[in-house]
Amino acid sequence: MSHVHEDCGSEEKAWLPVGDGSGRIARHPHCVHCGAVRNLSSDRARGIGYFMNVLGEIRKGGKLTQVQVRLIAKELEGILSFEDKYDMRGSSQEKMFVDAVMGHSSLSWNFVKGYLQA
Repeated sequence: MSHVHEDCGSEEKAWLPVGDGSGRIARHPHCVHCGAVRNLSSDRARGIGYFMNVLGEIRKGGKLTQVQVRLIAKELEGILSFEDKYDMRGSSQEKMFVDAVMGHSSLSWNFVKGYLQA
């Protein structure tokens, strides 16, 4: 994210699906600078600190080395939109996190996903 998102005025909000599968629509604010639509669903993004804590828990269990943790952290920090809570979904973050961990270790999808559920 290269800027701080700024909501449009209430008159400019767009009618869009809520995203919960109910078929309902609601007025969604969007950023006046880039046009990104704010995520109003319950699938909220988390800060990178949450994922660093999860890495720490996996490492504490003896499943990752300090080098692997650092490589995974650098990869996540390199994803510009990873911490963008405005239009990033939590499920998308989790997929990126699990993919990064699997790319630097031999841990399985279910093993890593289990730490995110705890």
